[in-house]
Amino acid sequence: MYGIGIYAGGEGTQVLDNTLADTLAGTAGSGYGIWIDSPNPFTGAVVEHNRVSAVGQPPYSVGIIVQTGAHNNLLVNNRISNSYIGIEMYTPSEYRDNLTINTVTPYNGGTAEGTNNQ
Repeated sequence: MYGIGIYAGGEGTQVLDNTLADTLAGTAGSGYGIWIDSPNPFTGAVVEHNRVSAVGQPPYSVGIIVQTGAHNNLLVNNRISNSYIGIEMYTPSEYRDNLTINTVTPYNGGTAEGTNNQ
C-alpha cells in the first residue's frame, strides 16, 4: 500500500505552497509526499513552494515524484526532509532552487537548472 499526501495530474497541473508531514503507509508500504502522474500523458505541471517532511518508511519513500505520464514539468523552491529520495523524476522535467536534508538520494532523474542543495 501507498501513503500519498497529494496526488495530482493533468495538463498544466499546479501544486503550490503546501505543507505535508508524516505521509506514512503501512509497515511494508511506500510513502510519497507529492505524486504527479495521470493515466493520460500531459505536460507542464508546476510544483512550487512546498514543504514535505517525514515521508514514508524505509526502504522506499519519496518527497516529490514525477511519474511517466507527466512530461516537461518544473519543480521549483521546494523543501524536503526525512525521506529516502527527495525528488524523483522518470520523465524530462527540470528542477531548481530546491533544498533537501536527511535524504539518502537528494535528486534522481530530471535536469538540474540553477541551484539545488542537499
